[in-house]
Amino acid sequence: DMTSTPALMLRPRAGEVVIHNHPSGDIRPSQADFDLASRYGDEGIGVVIVNSDVNEDNWVVEPAGKRSKPLDFDKLDDLFNVKLSSVIDGYERREGQLPMAREIGETFDSGGVLVTEAGTGTGKSLAYLVPSILWAIANDSKVVISTYTKNLQAQLVSSDIPITKRAGLEFEYALIKGRGNYICKRKLGLALAEAEGGYNDDDASIIKRIGEWSKTSSEGSLQDFGEIVDHELWERVRSDTDQTLRARCPHYNDCFYYKSRRKAASSHILVTNHALTIADLHLKGETGGDGILPRYDRLVLDEAHHLEDAATSAISQSITKRGVTRALSPLVKRRKRIGALSKLKKALPEEMSSVHGQIMKLERQVETLLGVCGEPFELIGELLLSDATELRLTEEVVESELFREEVGPLIDELAAQIGRCMARLGALDAAVDGVELSPKGTQAVLDINRAINRLKGQQRLLSGGRIEEGVCSWFEVTKGLSSPARISNAPIEVAKMLKDLLWHNIDGIVATSATLSVSGNFDHFTTRTGASDISTSIYESPFDYRSQSALVLPRDLPRPQSPNWESSIEACVIELVGAAKGGVFVLCTSHALVRRLGAALSSKFGDEMPVLVQGVMSREKILQKFQRHGDSVLVGTDSFWEGISVKGDALRLVIIPRLPFRMPSHPVAQARYELIQAAGKDPFRAWALPEAVLKLRQGFGRLIRSKSDRGAVAILDRRLHEVWYGKVFLTSLPPAERMTGPTRSIIGRMVQFLSQP
Repeated sequence: DMTSTPALMLRPRAGEVVIHNHPSGDIRPSQADFDLASRYGDEGIGVVIVNSDVNEDNWVVEPAGKRSKPLDFDKLDDLFNVKLSSVIDGYERREGQLPMAREIGETFDSGGVLVTEAGTGTGKSLAYLVPSILWAIANDSKVVISTYTKNLQAQLVSSDIPITKRAGLEFEYALIKGRGNYICKRKLGLALAEAEGGYNDDDASIIKRIGEWSKTSSEGSLQDFGEIVDHELWERVRSDTDQTLRARCPHYNDCFYYKSRRKAASSHILVTNHALTIADLHLKGETGGDGILPRYDRLVLDEAHHLEDAATSAISQSITKRGVTRALSPLVKRRKRIGALSKLKKALPEEMSSVHGQIMKLERQVETLLGVCGEPFELIGELLLSDATELRLTEEVVESELFREEVGPLIDELAAQIGRCMARLGALDAAVDGVELSPKGTQAVLDINRAINRLKGQQRLLSGGRIEEGVCSWFEVTKGLSSPARISNAPIEVAKMLKDLLWHNIDGIVATSATLSVSGNFDHFTTRTGASDISTSIYESPFDYRSQSALVLPRDLPRPQSPNWESSIEACVIELVGAAKGGVFVLCTSHALVRRLGAALSSKFGDEMPVLVQGVMSREKILQKFQRHGDSVLVGTDSFWEGISVKGDALRLVIIPRLPFRMPSHPVAQARYELIQAAGKDPFRAWALPEAVLKLRQGFGRLIRSKSDRGAVAILDRRLHEVWYGKVFLTSLPPAERMTGPTRSIIGRMVQFLSQP
């Protein structure tokens, strides 16, 4: 095309040069060249046009080395020493907070990677927010703050960032959500037009409510709507990369998603999560620069101890019967709703009636595929996983008679049918390319394109081979679901990927958490995440754990492997809760133990105090009730071990029945064990033990949240006293007063400790 110039706008950086070849030998810039050179020049990027022999050149724009401006440390000191105290009620100076902030500022100035642990109470959120804001303002740039949990995102946006604004910092920020969280006004308009007669009454009612809400909503996100919406129905109205008309859309200027993008583009601070951050880096690596997030220059990873898990999840894949159905069902009639293929047929001009037969064949093919796509998943559920919930695809499994003769052929046939369907859909898309269509017809084509893209990923997963180096594949069943089986894969290691995409790709990175080190070093974190050439630091908690906390360690309970372990633990937990008179977290390592202890505590104390059990209500409601009553008992597992802050007397005892080892039962964990063994290392020492130590530290960290808090942590696992690794756990915990001995005697000592003012 003589009027166009291909360009990768987001890949080059300031100081680099874009070399553009003119094969004709005429190296004078075209108007398109001037337009691009202007945009590149604004970023400090040079542009030079050369001939094919590269012996003539024409510099359109010289590169301008963009040097970052140093952070104003006097202003940083003033904020922490003076201004923050004037805007925070009950402000307490945090030892370590300012030194941590200064070290982060120095990292932003000089570049590199800082891995820093900040103990509970250090105030690490403000310690990284303030230098991030000051550096972004000084350099008219962006800093991404990435978290693992939504709770921390909410804290940053609703509490910490407003504090910095009240302290006098003037800057813009944006909370980044995935595109699928936002309403598409164009698709909503089509759905509203179809609401009469095109949906059942319940769906039509929800669509109409969404329509009314969208008129006044400033954000236009599902979370802002506040109602639970069926996934398939939400897909009819949500923003979607595969279905966007971009600037050609009549709603482009007031589109909720693009408004959020424009806000992000003009912001200094971008708050997002690890999954989006990694997906953005992965996409930019594949596309040459075009990703989910705007270009940014510095990155803070909070809750960085979850980085390996987040990276694993971000690039994992899975396929289910429901996933195939969701890809196909928008194409054909469902629940009174006309399918995209029928809509396209109605929208085609008369002279294209020859395509009608093609569409009718496709409709029959899609219906057939919808009817058979569940067969391999049902067989997986009924045969392969009769006694388990997960089965890793090893050489032994793949070579088994059952797999070769029954399961494998069904999977291969499904992949082949999906491939044939994709080919026909692609042919139809090509046939209507360039045809002027109505809005409904245009949407139908977009639905077809989305189906092709979704089916492409599913077929790739089905036919990509059973055993692939560096990848763990497995079958999984979730009990209680009508279509429970899934086929999944995930990378066994993410260290190399993170090294290439993250650590070596961003000029200044801070990775922080309250728990990153094991016995004072960061080897586990750096090994699992690929971080190298790093600086490290540890900022101890300002709390006086020796006087504020006690560590209760009974010696006379059976080991977890003993047949009477659960009954003994149940009796001990009841005794501890009764002695504390409530204000207790019971942090379990399995849902089965949560249910057992929850039932036992409810039976014993249900009339005296609220017994709140995970799974009965939402996490947020459980915490609200726990804090409001003051003498409650909360029994939970994973999601309550971290990211929760209950200050004051409402929480005075944390009970941990068992050391939180992550058992290598999950296929990815098994694969990682084997990989570590193949490298000549002990997987227990290299992986399982450090992971458990970090999680125990997180559980302990729920107790003391302010300088006035007081309480005890009871760990009921006698392996702390009798097995060599017990010392590793104990030396990694804060220096609380230790109470060791028979259960009865140390409970008495614990009661005395808790009763002290």
